[in-house]
Amino acid sequence: MKIASPSANEKKRIAVLKKYNVLDTPNEPDFDELTKIASSICETPIALISLVDECRQWFKSKVGLAAEETHRDVAFCAHAILSESPLIVPDAHLDDRFKDNPLVVGPPFVRFYVGVPLRSYSGENIGTLCVIDHVPRVLESWKLEALIVLARQVIHLMELRQYQNNSDIKERNFLAAIAHNMHEGAVLQDKEGKIVMANSAALNLLELSEDQLLGRASTDPRWGAIREDGSSLPGHEHPAMLALSTGEDQLLKRMGITIPNGAIRWLQINSNLIYPTGTGGKKYVLSTFTDITSEIENTKKISALNEQHRLILDSIPALVAYWDKNQICQFANKSYLDWFGNDREQLLGKSMYELLGPTLYQANLAHIQNALKGEPQTFDRELKYLKTGETRYTSAQYIPDNENGQIKGFYVLVFDVTELKRLELKAVDEARKAQEASKAKSDFLANMSHEIRTPLNGVIGMASVLAGTTLDQNQMVYVGTIRNSGQMLLTLVNDILDLSKAESGKLEIESTTFELNKIVLDVERSLIIAANKKGLIFSRAISNEVPQFLSGDPFRLAQVLVNLVNNAIKFTTDGNISVDVSLNSFDGDRAILNFEVSDTGIGISNTEIERLFTPFSQADSSTTRKYGGTGLGLSICKRLVNLMGGKIGVRSEVGKGSVFWFTIEMGVAKPVPVVTSMNHTNIERTLHILLAEDNSVNQLIASSMFEQLGHSVMAVANGHEAVEALSNGKFDLVFMDCQMPEMDGYEATKAIRNLKLSELSNIPIIAMTANAMKGDREKCLAVGMDDYVSKPIELEELSLAINRNLVPQKKEG
Repeated sequence: MKIASPSANEKKRIAVLKKYNVLDTPNEPDFDELTKIASSICETPIALISLVDECRQWFKSKVGLAAEETHRDVAFCAHAILSESPLIVPDAHLDDRFKDNPLVVGPPFVRFYVGVPLRSYSGENIGTLCVIDHVPRVLESWKLEALIVLARQVIHLMELRQYQNNSDIKERNFLAAIAHNMHEGAVLQDKEGKIVMANSAALNLLELSEDQLLGRASTDPRWGAIREDGSSLPGHEHPAMLALSTGEDQLLKRMGITIPNGAIRWLQINSNLIYPTGTGGKKYVLSTFTDITSEIENTKKISALNEQHRLILDSIPALVAYWDKNQICQFANKSYLDWFGNDREQLLGKSMYELLGPTLYQANLAHIQNALKGEPQTFDRELKYLKTGETRYTSAQYIPDNENGQIKGFYVLVFDVTELKRLELKAVDEARKAQEASKAKSDFLANMSHEIRTPLNGVIGMASVLAGTTLDQNQMVYVGTIRNSGQMLLTLVNDILDLSKAESGKLEIESTTFELNKIVLDVERSLIIAANKKGLIFSRAISNEVPQFLSGDPFRLAQVLVNLVNNAIKFTTDGNISVDVSLNSFDGDRAILNFEVSDTGIGISNTEIERLFTPFSQADSSTTRKYGGTGLGLSICKRLVNLMGGKIGVRSEVGKGSVFWFTIEMGVAKPVPVVTSMNHTNIERTLHILLAEDNSVNQLIASSMFEQLGHSVMAVANGHEAVEALSNGKFDLVFMDCQMPEMDGYEATKAIRNLKLSELSNIPIIAMTANAMKGDREKCLAVGMDDYVSKPIELEELSLAINRNLVPQKKEG
């Protein structure tokens, strides 16, 4: 504890103090009123007028303290009089001067102290007006200013007392001076509750003039007073009237009044009884008040917002709750309460362990601990729904409540995902069924392809064999008709297979190096005869800017061109057909090409163009009747072009013709050696061919074609016979059907490759099968076959297959 030293002019100060003749005098209401006002304004339990002489501090007036005096050594006021400024001690426990002071560690247990020096007219500090509290505090600036004003009034009162001026007039002027220097509104009311004095702040807050306010009583109905809950507040319950009727001060009371514009203004009021000197002991009440309208409105807004949030949270199906850091429930929405079978009063204040029970709590404990460490948690859990007793799937989130690095608790969000889980399981099951259906469809198409191609092989193959014999003109026409009909049916089968693969996402684009000019030339060669039969002029042109060698899928490109050119021939009766290729853009290793197939045919209307690329659609029904076709070709073309990164479209005018165009993106490739075309005469010797084929018609067709090519053939009906024949005889190559009884072509090929005969290790084995689905060729090559020919077979294809596998290829370039 630090003892304050006497001031430099201590003798003069003591002399001035004693000149006032106030030490050890009885209580006087005038001084007591000032301490009451100080206590009320500062909202402290203790207020003192303390005078410091040589050895003690003596209390002229006191509120909240029984002692009459204390020794000067322990007096806070002994320190306060050493400065002109107020002495402010927010927390005596933290102040080295006072933390071990007897008045701090013992009664009256001073923690907060503000002392304003009482400075005489001659400039000496004779004591203080001070306020004291038992808890640490910070005094607002306007309250400190009011306390300073009151301290000056203490000196004024002592001066007035000394000169014994007219007590009544001076008292009123004195109170008015106090009031008019306050930021709070202040009114003085007589024993009837009528206002006899008001300061400027009161007039401003109440929005009344002095003439309008003076004389008005608290019971005046014009106040339109209400309580915080909105109910009417009778006049006799106003704080001032309660103070007068009960004899007790009314502190921190709240009420709303109606101001002249009809709005409600909320006030916080302190009403204190006073007995001014010179009034013959008349009773007055001093009411001070502040405007708390904003606070009340904000509180109402917050309450309304909280209620709105509660209603919103109660209306959502998700479970929402808040648990503090001690795992005690502070909030739960209706869904949360319903799930666990609690009402709000039952759940609030309950621990998470009590709610979940030992088993579920233990299962969630790690998530709880992590959330209280500030780590968000997301997990799935099966929970029992108490309302129905069923177990449901839930997805839970624990979200930490992190306030400036301090974890105050965590929010719980729980979503009932039972239906989603069921849908997920259903989707998985449906996907499985869809895969099974897709596989069944693929298997069906593969089988149908095989079954359709097998008789087609008989039709087209036998027609080809017949065409190679001596026939008269009519017979040649008949054979040609058979072949054309078979080819039309084969085209239909291929279109259906391509559409099926496109719809199932199995239509794929390969990438290989090819020469564009050769592809266009092959398209011309394959269709020039059909064009010439109708007297059409066929032309092709490839811009010099187009790279010669490209990387892409030449088969699919040719398929699109053949379809478009074939359509052009079909729908054109006279005129010309042209294929033009130009360069759209080029960046070194990629090129975008423009293709146009033009005709002078019947043309297409704008309405018909809109559905032209839709599966099974043609321009109109009469087109189908007149020209035939399935309406699949253009749809497949569009899918192929899209897969090759391009677009397809048409420009047309009815009666004048059409231009079908498409763009595709291709890689630019380096020149590669080109295999020269081969004909049937490349093989200069008679070959001995083993044919493994279970179908007698196919045996007859293939054998006839081999014989037309000048070769001998031995036919067997299954894989076992093929293996046995190779073990006992000598053959130049093998044509192997894939689907045969007893041992199929795949197993037979494996067996042949496993034979310990050196001459069979490299014997060419060529698949000859009606299987035409994607992957069939790869499957054949994977078991050890060397090549693949698809049924129905053509003489040209057989010759090319033989040449590919037996004749050394001449290269150029």
